[in-house]
Amino acid sequence: MGEWTGGWTSGGVAMRRRWAYTGGMSTDVELRCACGTVQGVVIESSARTCNRAVCYCDDCQTFAHFLGRDDVMNERGGTDILQVAPSRVRFSAGQQELRCMRLSPKGVLRWYTTCCKTPAGNMLHSPRSPFVGFAMRFVAPQGSALDAAVGTPRGSLHGRYAIGGCPEGVPARVGLGLLVRSVGWVLGNAVAGRHRGSPFWTASGEPISAPEVLTLEQRNELRAAVAGASTSTER
Repeated sequence: MGEWTGGWTSGGVAMRRRWAYTGGMSTDVELRCACGTVQGVVIESSARTCNRAVCYCDDCQTFAHFLGRDDVMNERGGTDILQVAPSRVRFSAGQQELRCMRLSPKGVLRWYTTCCKTPAGNMLHSPRSPFVGFAMRFVAPQGSALDAAVGTPRGSLHGRYAIGGCPEGVPARVGLGLLVRSVGWVLGNAVAGRHRGSPFWTASGEPISAPEVLTLEQRNELRAAVAGASTSTER
């Protein structure tokens, strides 16, 4: 961990900058739910330590419908997601409001806040998950301030599920460049043990909140509301 070199405020959001292990500047990016009850920070955030992409999959759209939060998606059903290492996440308030669900018995853990139904991360159902992905509604800085801190999205994926058909320039599944970058980033986190200290898991290896698993009927009902959906990416 590097030393503090200063701080600034952008768009009403305080961000601190440090000289990170990466050999370049990194930023502590604030996390905050819509009502402000749940707050936290991702330490040492940069374009190198984070992975960002826009996902159009029907499962992300289904989760938004589950929460009643269509506003987390763009007009074509895409969710801008910032993936970070769990070890870099710190909650400072409202952690007791976090709950999780799974769209299916084998689906990923999808976290949200009970206070205002803000999506609060998705990850593998394992305390060793090398990533957690935050929808941008849970990230405090927006627009150019966020782009400056962690970079712009590296690509988009699962365009075949987009509302109104696959958007121009978006792969039907996932582009090779984004795939290679994401696999390398995830493996790097796994090898470095950046799952350790995850605030989403207890010391005994259990989620801090028992996941709610949707029944097939519940999932199908939500799926019916997803425009353009055909086959689920989760089983």
